[in-house]
Amino acid sequence: MKQLEEFRKCKDEYVTKYVFKQIELIKGLLNIPKNSRIYFLCYSRGLDCFLFKNKIIISNWSCERDEHKNHIVDSMKVTDLYVITLLKEYPKTNEDIIFETIKQGEKQYTIDNFLNWIDMPSIINGEIDLPYYKIIKFLQGYNKTTFKTDNYLFYSKKDDEYCYTLNIYAKDLRNNAELKLYIPDKNIETDCGEWITIPPQNMRDVFAVDLSGKLSKYQIRQCKKEFLKCANEYCNDLGTKNFYGLELVKQTIQPVWYESGWAVARVFSNDDKSLNIWVGDFMLKDEKPYFMITNPFFSWETTKIAVIDMNAPTYHKMRIKKIGNQKIYKQGIEGIVKFKNWELDEEYIKKLMDFLKSPSNEVEKMQYNKEFAEIYSKYVKTNWQHLIFEYNHNTFDWAWDGNYDVPPDKTKGQIPFDLPIPDYTKLLQDEDKE
Repeated sequence: MKQLEEFRKCKDEYVTKYVFKQIELIKGLLNIPKNSRIYFLCYSRGLDCFLFKNKIIISNWSCERDEHKNHIVDSMKVTDLYVITLLKEYPKTNEDIIFETIKQGEKQYTIDNFLNWIDMPSIINGEIDLPYYKIIKFLQGYNKTTFKTDNYLFYSKKDDEYCYTLNIYAKDLRNNAELKLYIPDKNIETDCGEWITIPPQNMRDVFAVDLSGKLSKYQIRQCKKEFLKCANEYCNDLGTKNFYGLELVKQTIQPVWYESGWAVARVFSNDDKSLNIWVGDFMLKDEKPYFMITNPFFSWETTKIAVIDMNAPTYHKMRIKKIGNQKIYKQGIEGIVKFKNWELDEEYIKKLMDFLKSPSNEVEKMQYNKEFAEIYSKYVKTNWQHLIFEYNHNTFDWAWDGNYDVPPDKTKGQIPFDLPIPDYTKLLQDEDKE
């Protein structure tokens, strides 16, 4: 059990505590009974989102800091508080909700912010991409018996162990005994080069602790065996295996920090912030060049992303996933970075084309390095060529050694500077466009 002890030592010293403290304060401010369950949904637009029955609670907080600039959790105060009561399962208009401002500090939250968020793909965990209104419906119906076999219940509950390794409880119904299961990440590489977490496949993937102290080794093994069966069965409500549902519930009841980095580089942000163009840092296997446009500005305001091929007037299918009737953009470590897919209209495409064809003024920003400006000017005349320059340099390591005399090499995935701009007006006829 030495390996288990190592897992248990690695704890979240921040996120779990601040979420629990915030829930405690919210209950006091809204007169919610102390023993009521409030789910933590996500951090969005610089605010925390919670679920209590049919209410979404949006909160912000402040804390004093110690000499090391760490937050002093006990000094936490709620500075902003909004309560949205859901009148419909999928609210689409003002009439579908009751919006209340309880406290307003520096963070302003509006009805439009909420309506944009409610059908965003969930970022609670990597594998469940359903929009939040469907996650809310699932959590409203969740209870201790949601994930079970004939002889066992598998569930999450709040405790004082803030372990990073996924852990849940099990109830042995025959012996009226409780166990705690720890499930370390099991990762595999997909054919396209992405790494994903998969459910446990054998009993060595699950560590079990008998909390009752009355179960035999055989009985503990039986629990692990039943858990493997349950974890790998399909959950109709979530459209995926039970394992990911168990992981999602755990993260809403007792969240821990997870890696959610997005490896991208911004190429353009024009004056009115309507053309924010990015390239990715890494490509998947056999992936063709592409760029991204965020709306309206890459920050907590972003809600949707257009992903466009650079060598053809098509949307970049490799980064787009279809969830029911909705398409989403999904990328990043553990697949946590998710946005609504954005299909551009005719007016925006014309603006994009005009911009890409326009002369680049980037060289004017390089006068601090005249030698580099001279090299850059040899390759870049238009914004389109600047996009190519950044793609080659950022994504495919062209001239990282400082040797700009060697032109881009197509065999390495780099793009020649004379690549014509595709006629992006044809995006309107993309056969996969909704």
